[in-house]
Formats: sequence, C-alpha cells, structure tokens
Amino acid sequence: MNFVIKPPWFRSKNGFLLYMAFNISVFGICWHTKRKKYTAEKKSIIEESQIREQEHLVAVQESQEEIIRLQNEKLQAEIAFKNQELTSYTYHLVSKNELISEIKKAIQKLGPKFENDRELKKEFKTIMQLTDQNAGIDDDWDNFVKSFDQVHSEFFKRLTEKYTNLSSNDYKMCTYLRMNLTSKEISALMNISLRSVETNRYRLRKKLGLHSEANLTQYLLRY
Repeated sequence: MNFVIKPPWFRSKNGFLLYMAFNISVFGICWHTKRKKYTAEKKSIIEESQIREQEHLVAVQESQEEIIRLQNEKLQAEIAFKNQELTSYTYHLVSKNELISEIKKAIQKLGPKFENDRELKKEFKTIMQLTDQNAGIDDDWDNFVKSFDQVHSEFFKRLTEKYTNLSSNDYKMCTYLRMNLTSKEISALMNISLRSVETNRYRLRKKLGLHSEANLTQYLLRY
C-alpha cells in the first residue's frame, strides 16, 4: 500500500496564496501609508507656501501703504510750507500797502503847501505816483497765482471753467476771500477803499449766482 505524504500547509497551494495575499496586503498598507504621508506633506508644504505668500503679500501691501503714507506726509508738509509762505507773503503785502497808504495820506496833507511852488508841486506829484505804483501786487500776480494754485488744488482752473464772466479783479477778490482775508486787508492789497471792496463783493456774488443769504467767503472756502 502506497502512502502519499502531503507537504505542510505553509508549502501548499493555499499557503502560497495566503503568503501572496499577505504580501499584497502589507504592500498595500505600506503604499497607502506612504501615499497618506506624501499627501499630508504635500498639503503641509502647500499650506506653508500659501502662508508665506500671504505674509509676503501683506508685507508688500504694508510697504506700499507705508510708502504712500510717507509720500502723503511729504506732500502735506510741502503744501503746509507753501501755504505758510503764501500767507506770510500776503500779510507782508498787506502791511506794506497799509504803510504806503498812511504815507500817502501824510503826503497829501502837505499838498496845499506846494501849490505856489512849481518845482515842489512836480516833486509832490512824482512821490504820489511812486506810492501808487508800489501799492498792490500786480507785478507779482502771475507768481502769486502759481503759488496759490499749488496750495489750493487748481482753484483758478476750476473757477475759470465754471465762471467765464469774471474779470481780473473778480479773480483777485475770489483769491483773497479764499484766503479768508478781511475787507480791510483786501482793501490794502487791491489799493481800493472799503466801500469799493463791499461793492466788488456784491457784484461778485451776483456773477457767481449766489442768493442773498449765502455766505460768499464760505462758498469760496469750500470751492
């Protein structure tokens, strides 16, 4: 009688299938673990990259905002300096013209004393002409307008575009009112009487189309 000895189970066909299934399972687990780790690392790298990119964008924006802030501060400082210069120049002219006006009044009192002396009378007229010529800012008006426009954001340009019927004296009046000068100061600058200033204000109000209750100075300050 012949006996057939079967191989142990781990060397059988089923054993090999079991080994294969086990190896495949181990491989699958390892592959899944590595893939999961790779995915997590990739996600972490992307998130870190996004964070760094966001931080960079924030830094760039803050840098740009800081540059803009510094530029604005510089511009405001320049405007403030120009405004101070313009104001100082204006009040210097006011003082000068007030002084000339006082000198003119004093000289006029001497006029009758020169009526009988032709030479002195001629000199008197010359002095009176000199005082008139040195009053006002007509010679420096163009430079004054340029400096004024730099401080007050093209005030004249906007004014001329909207109101085409204004005279040169109207523009001067608008300028002085925009600087919030008093009628007395305007009188000294334009070398005219206070009554003439009020008359000019009234005519200007009509040309600008303002009703009687409107404040002319406040209108121009907001213009």
